[in-house]
Amino acid sequence: MGPAADELLRASRGAGLVVVGRRGSRALGFHIGHVAHAVIHHSAAPVAVVPFE
Repeated sequence: MGPAADELLRASRGAGLVVVGRRGSRALGFHIGHVAHAVIHHSAAPVAVVPFE
């Protein structure tokens, strides 16, 4: 176990796709957290960002 971003990036090395969530209202624009941001920029696999509430 470790920080979420580190664990997701480690897992991305063998993945076909990494899916991360983001919170928030569409009205407020596209805001992501620090974990999703790190994964988007450093993942070895494609990343899908999925909104949830």
